[in-house]
Amino acid sequence: MDTKKLVLRDVGSVITSYRKTKSMTQTDLGNKMGLKKSQVCKIEKGENLTIATISRAFSALGIDANLTIEPEISDENLRPCLDDIVMTVSEFAKTSGLSNIQAFKYLDTFGGIEHLLLFHESIKNESLNNTIEDLIQLCRNRGGKL
Repeated sequence: MDTKKLVLRDVGSVITSYRKTKSMTQTDLGNKMGLKKSQVCKIEKGENLTIATISRAFSALGIDANLTIEPEISDENLRPCLDDIVMTVSEFAKTSGLSNIQAFKYLDTFGGIEHLLLFHESIKNESLNNTIEDLIQLCRNRGGKL
């Protein structure tokens, strides 16, 4: 089964669970969203879901949620990406006087690893020193103190 379908079904399940914990029927939720019960049923199955629909459903249920969009990393690009990240973490560790494990934990805590994953394609064209400087500044901006 397609991963996207699984994720959307999971979102639908979350909506169903919250609706039930609030003792609401599909009709009740539909009324709050301005939709018919049949449309709510589809939403709860993960069908016809858009960001706007998910937001409306969560709002109608009184759920405060954040949306995170993560790019997919294909298997063929994963190995070089991970090799680059390991090398960058190792260099960051040397520069910062940390062990590799400490450096990884620090970068992971303050968003450096996520940054390396998200922007791998553009970062790989930069010098390692610039990447390290960017990571130091990113982590500082997020509360990291070395």
